[in-house]
Amino acid sequence: MENNLYHLIAQAASELPNGVFFRYNNTVVSYKNALEHIDRFSGYLKERGIEPGDRIFLNIGNTPEFIYALLAASKRGIISVLSNPAYRRYELQYLLNETKPKLVITTHDKTEQYTIDGKFFFDTARIITADKCAHFSWFHDITAVEREHCSPEPLDLQHPAVIIYTSAMTGHPLGALISHRAILETAKATTEFMVQENDVFMTVLPLFHSFGLTSSFFVPLYNRIPLYLVNRFSPRTVLQLLTEQATSIICGVPRMFEILYRMLPEGASFPSMRSWISGGEAISISLQKNYKKQFDIDIRQGYGLTEASPIVTWNMIDKPNVFGSIGTPMPYNEIKLIGKDGTEVPYGSEGEILIRGVNVISGYYKQDAATRRSFMGEWIRSGDLARQDGSGNYFITGRTKEMTIKNGFNIYPKEVARILGYHPSVESAEVNFRSSMNSDGTFDESLAAFIRRKRGRDLDEKSIVQWCRDNICSYKIPDSFTIVS
Repeated sequence: MENNLYHLIAQAASELPNGVFFRYNNTVVSYKNALEHIDRFSGYLKERGIEPGDRIFLNIGNTPEFIYALLAASKRGIISVLSNPAYRRYELQYLLNETKPKLVITTHDKTEQYTIDGKFFFDTARIITADKCAHFSWFHDITAVEREHCSPEPLDLQHPAVIIYTSAMTGHPLGALISHRAILETAKATTEFMVQENDVFMTVLPLFHSFGLTSSFFVPLYNRIPLYLVNRFSPRTVLQLLTEQATSIICGVPRMFEILYRMLPEGASFPSMRSWISGGEAISISLQKNYKKQFDIDIRQGYGLTEASPIVTWNMIDKPNVFGSIGTPMPYNEIKLIGKDGTEVPYGSEGEILIRGVNVISGYYKQDAATRRSFMGEWIRSGDLARQDGSGNYFITGRTKEMTIKNGFNIYPKEVARILGYHPSVESAEVNFRSSMNSDGTFDESLAAFIRRKRGRDLDEKSIVQWCRDNICSYKIPDSFTIVS
């Protein structure tokens, strides 16, 4: 396999042109049809003078346009910066200022978030919308036109495919440079123990998230296995697909499985389903046990981080499922636990997880100092604490990094405090977090904001909460506010 993710779709279209690549709503897209859109958009990128190593900014959900743009950029060696469509203006402005993309691809309802005080902070001529909008270029119009053919770029082993922002412990997120090779090696290794020839994936995790991108998109593409592309999680949609379609693999976060559990009818059975995979944050042991007892569903938990592309460990299908455990290391990486003195700890003792392997990033975009702080030689520090039992299974026991997790998304208190500082009535802001581990392996977590109001300005909790809804991604909004003069 050549070191360019584009070759996955090109070879699939060559060998299985009419095979189903994905289903989206009521549309079935073949490998051949998808390749036409991808090649046309790749030609458009060339026409715009966008070169290997340049960036484009994808700010859309699980849609065909995301897939086409990502693989078109990959073909040209262009790096896709993946961002949450729920991000608001100050989050977007920082990412755009740092990565300086040549294009933004979003939806028309999100374009207002590219303004501050009514003025765009990104060139509107370089904004493309996935849906039709009179004021911006429409993705469909671009891919409806034949373009000059361009050959795939030959890429070195560390050439980044995507930049995904994470690790905002200092207040600003860091762009993890995830390479073509890292994604290819992850997909290849995962194939050996997760995928069968007749599988069908349900792709419900967001593809802008590293877990969703690798586990629910590139794994099925690597194996030429069809997938159902779900734009956003809806329990009714997921239940309908589970019931009416022959889906066999779903990857999710614990919150998804909690909601589904409450909606599953008594005696529900899904004979085509082989694998239920949970990641993003700890799933409760009691939920795993309830699924197994009531529906004979074995939810297998894994662990990872964006900087490891992201899957590090997993409870393998061919081994007994150990509830509460994050499993054993994937074959492409090694992990070790170190104590505060930097030496490895013995079995059963708590230590910080370090990871080494082809899946680990080479560094953070334009942040050499942060890269140096995050590595100990070839090993990247996770900031997560764990212990290992005598059978080789790992169990998360805590964290050393200042962050919380909500619905699988990381929240960094200093980043939230920085954004609160943009409010015109805020003199200063501090955000603290509380995190305690429960006996079932989950965490109780919350954010509390302490705000000093500018002299002569009015500010109350109701108004700051409303401002947060307009300017901060919803899952980052603090649970409580204390405002002082």
